[in-house]
Amino acid sequence: MERTTEKMGSVTIEIVGRHPDPGDRKTEEVLGTAGSADPGDNRNTPESWAGEDTRLLELIQGCAPDEMENFPAREPGYRSLYQFSPLRQNLVQWLPIQKDHRVLELFASGGALTECVAGKAKEVTALDPSLAACRLNAFRNRDRENVRVIAGELPDVMPLLEGPFDVILIGDSLWQADGYLGQIFALLAEDGFAAAATQNRLGLKYWAGCNDEYTGSFFSGLEGYPEDNRERVYSRGEILRMLKEAGQEEPVFYYPWPDHLFPRSIYSDRYLPEPGELREFATDYRKTRIALFNEPLVTDSLLREGLYPEFCNSFLVIAGRFGGRSS
Repeated sequence: MERTTEKMGSVTIEIVGRHPDPGDRKTEEVLGTAGSADPGDNRNTPESWAGEDTRLLELIQGCAPDEMENFPAREPGYRSLYQFSPLRQNLVQWLPIQKDHRVLELFASGGALTECVAGKAKEVTALDPSLAACRLNAFRNRDRENVRVIAGELPDVMPLLEGPFDVILIGDSLWQADGYLGQIFALLAEDGFAAAATQNRLGLKYWAGCNDEYTGSFFSGLEGYPEDNRERVYSRGEILRMLKEAGQEEPVFYYPWPDHLFPRSIYSDRYLPEPGELREFATDYRKTRIALFNEPLVTDSLLREGLYPEFCNSFLVIAGRFGGRSS
C-alpha cells in the first residue's frame, strides 16, 4: 500500500493509498453550494465534496484569525456551513473527554469536531477518506501538536491504528463503518466509550418531504433503499442490530435537535422535549424540499405517544462505559 506524508504546521498528514488530486476537478462540477446543486449529482460521498473542500482551504489560507469566526456568513453555502459552523461542536463539547484521553475520530472530514476535541484531549487521530478534507483539517489545526491526520479508506488504515483509545468518535458516515464495527470496538480501552452520529432513516423530516442525503431523492430511505445503496443511513433498530453484532448490547441513544449536523439541543430518554417545544420545520440543506404536513404538530403527536425516539431526525449513539454504565 502506497504511503506518503504532507506537513501543515505542526500537523502531519499520513496519506494511505492513491488519492486523485482534487485540484484537478472543477469546483462547479462538485455539489457544494446551497440552492445551486447539480440535480444530476446527488452524491454525499467524500469524493463528491473534494473540489469544494479544496476551494474552502484556499479561502481560509488567506483569512486572518479574526475573520474565521464569521466565515460561514462570508462564504455562504452548505459545505462552508458544514465545515465551519460553530453549531457543529455542540455535538461533542459536552462529552466527558479528559486531558489524558487518546481519541480516535473516524470520518473527521474538515475538522469541525477535531478542533473542539483536540482542545480537550491528550491526542487526537483524525481519519477521513478524502485527502482534500484532511488537508482542510490539518490546516485549521496546524498550531496543535496533539493532532494526527490520516487520509485513507478505513480498511487500509485500520492496521495503522494503535489502540487502545479512550474515546472513539464515528462521524457523519456510519455506513463507511458498517462491517468494521467489531474491529473498531477492539481498539477501545476497557473503560472507554464510542459515540456515533447519524441521520435516522425513519426520521420525520423524510416523511415530511426532505430528500435523502445520499440518494438525493424523496422517500428512498423510508422505502428501505430498494436500489441497495451502500451509501445510506439507518433506523434505530438497524443500529441496535449492528452494535449487537459488534458486541455492544446496551448503547445509549441521544437525540440531537434539529439534527446531528447543526445541533442546538440534545435530548435523551431521560429528558425528552415537551409537546409544543419543537416548533421548526426541518431544513433540507442541499436541495429544495416539499412540505407534506405540519411537522411541529406531528412531532407533538409523536411525543405524546412515546414515539419520538423512533422518528427523531438524528441519533447520537454511545456505547461502552459512559456515565457510569457499560454496554
